[in-house]
Amino acid sequence: MTSKGVHLILVEEIVKLELDDKLRSQIMSDLFSGWLKGEIGEVEIVNNLD
Repeated sequence: MTSKGVHLILVEEIVKLELDDKLRSQIMSDLFSGWLKGEIGEVEIVNNLD
């Protein structure tokens, strides 16, 4: 029960997922890409040729 009233949720199906090698590789690739984009954004280029 919430301040807005009672909410009913109907669960029609529960799907059990398994982490296979393909899905694991995709998740690792996505995480690495996100990390790399963050690291590239923090790179500071310094020119010491003066």
